[in-house]
Amino acid sequence: MFRIIVFDSKQLFMRGRWVLSLALMALLTFFEINRVSAYSANTRLGVGIWDVLFSVFGALWEIIMVVTPLVIYLCSDIVGDHGYGPTLFLRASTRSQWWFCKVAILAMTVIGFTTGAVMVATLLAVVFMPINGGWSQAALKAPTMFYLNPGTLSMPPYAAFILLLVLLMLGWLTLGLLSMVVAYKTNRIYGFTAAILIDLFAFAVWKMGVGSPASYALVTNHLLFSLHALGNNKRFAMPISASLAFWLILIAVFLATTYRQSLAKDYY
Repeated sequence: MFRIIVFDSKQLFMRGRWVLSLALMALLTFFEINRVSAYSANTRLGVGIWDVLFSVFGALWEIIMVVTPLVIYLCSDIVGDHGYGPTLFLRASTRSQWWFCKVAILAMTVIGFTTGAVMVATLLAVVFMPINGGWSQAALKAPTMFYLNPGTLSMPPYAAFILLLVLLMLGWLTLGLLSMVVAYKTNRIYGFTAAILIDLFAFAVWKMGVGSPASYALVTNHLLFSLHALGNNKRFAMPISASLAFWLILIAVFLATTYRQSLAKDYY
C-alpha cells in the first residue's frame, strides 16, 4: 500500500499545476507586501514579516475566493485514474485499501501545498520586510489592517500563525474530502463544483450577516482565523475549539461513510 501512495503521489505532484499554484501564492504575497509597505509609509509605523504572513493567509477575499478554490482544484482529481487506474486497482487488494491510499494522498496534498505556500510567502517577506520576533507597531496599533482579531495580540505571533494554519488545513482537508466523495460517485468535475459551491455559498450567507447559532454551520466562520474569539475580545463569538470540533467531526463522518461503502466490493 505504501508503494501505491508513493507512485500515485509522484504522478500528481509532478504536474505543472503545482508550479502555477505556488506562483499564484507568490503573486498574492507581493500584493500584500506592497499593501503593508504602503500602510507603513503613510502611518510611519513599523511593520514586519508577520504582518505580511497574516495578511496573505488571513485575508477574507483571498482565502475564500482564490486560495481555497485553488486547493480544491489540486485535490479534485485525486480519485481519477490518470491513465494508470487499472494498475493501482490490481495493486490494491480491496476497495477500502485503494480509498485509504487516496485519503493519504489528499492529506499529503493539503500539507504539501500549505508548506510550499508558507515557504514562498516567508522567503519573499524576509527579502522585502524587516524581520521581527513579536508584533509590529502597526499590528499593535491597527490589527484589523492585517486581518487580525485584536484578541490575537494576547498570544505570540508564531502561536497565532500555527492556529491559523491548522484551521486552514483542516478546512481544506474537509472540502477536499467532499470533492473526492462526490467525484467517487460521479466524476471529478462534479466533485470540484460541489466543493466550490459549498465554499462560495457559505461566504455569501456569511456576508448577509447570519448570526449565531446558524453561523456555526458556515464553512467561512470556521475557516478564517480572524473571525474567532481570542483573548479578552468577545466581539467574535466563534471559539477556536468549536471550529476544531466542527472540522474534525466532518472529517470523521466523511471517512466513516466512505470507508463503510468501500467495504461493499473488492476490485477483483
